[in-house]
Amino acid sequence: MNEARSKLGRKIAYSIALLLLIAGFMFLPAFYKNRNKCREAEKALPITLNVDLSKPGKYSGLIKQTATFTCGEIMVFVTGKPFNSYEAASKALKGIKGTLEIKDQLKFDFNEDSFASFSDNSQPNCFFPCLRFRPFTKGEFPLTLEIREGASGLSGSHQKLIAKYELCGIEKLPGFLSLFFGIICWIIAGIIALITFVVARSNDRKTEQSA
Repeated sequence: MNEARSKLGRKIAYSIALLLLIAGFMFLPAFYKNRNKCREAEKALPITLNVDLSKPGKYSGLIKQTATFTCGEIMVFVTGKPFNSYEAASKALKGIKGTLEIKDQLKFDFNEDSFASFSDNSQPNCFFPCLRFRPFTKGEFPLTLEIREGASGLSGSHQKLIAKYELCGIEKLPGFLSLFFGIICWIIAGIIALITFVVARSNDRKTEQSA
């Protein structure tokens, strides 16, 4: 009778361990899905628009919003002309004035001082962030860039306007939690299986000695 109960207890314990093992694997797809989503957001360029910042002009395009789960998004002017220092790069923007507008979402007037708040010596000297904002609804939105006064220091080089998503780490939390719970399930499953095995071996030895 005791032996039958012991075997039943083993089966139940191993079944629980197996279910926890399976549950751990079920958390993995959520982890990989979140990781891939974040990697795609880091690589995404919602808009790439060729412009000429050295003279007055008007440019238009579509900005495509896909990663609305991110903490932020940033508009950046990229120049094909490298500079020896960030100070020299900033001087090249002297005199620039313009307006950046995304229909029904935001409108931003900028000048040479607008780039100072984003000053970061770790960035390449051809990388000029000008506007940071929260991503909005998924979809495509008309974007218009008007340069009212150009920056003559940029003449002769190719420039473009791009947008990039900014991830602060919170976006990756759901994936890490999924992985964490998966690992916890595997650890508990391993502990249950190990304890059950040790107890079963001990009982078997006692039974052999009694015989």
